[in-house]
Amino acid sequence: MKRSFAAFLLVAAMLRAQTVPVFTADYYRVNPERYLGKEVTLAVAYLMPQEAPREDGLRAFNANTYNQNQFGGHIPIAAPPEVATRLAAQCGTQHVWNHSHITFIRGVFMKEKMGDRYYVYVPK
Repeated sequence: MKRSFAAFLLVAAMLRAQTVPVFTADYYRVNPERYLGKEVTLAVAYLMPQEAPREDGLRAFNANTYNQNQFGGHIPIAAPPEVATRLAAQCGTQHVWNHSHITFIRGVFMKEKMGDRYYVYVPK
């Protein structure tokens, strides 16, 4: 009887454990080597423009990711200026409290040359 109750408690704890929502920054950071250099999909609630310009001429944002009614963390986005303008219009650049509008975008999961920072490059 003690064993079955212990097993029940273990299963209950596992069900309560929070899972990482797919298509979010946190989802890709759980196992970054699996996605590095590959095309990924991000569920974006809104973008936050970054003030500092990138040295490579790309425009930068921080994407607020949200999916399955859960916040999924922030991740930098880099895109050519014309693509960045479209992304800003599609995703919005204002903080959204209710996350009622999610935009799915595609890009390549990359790692900065210096440091351990990951980002998503959106070429088109």
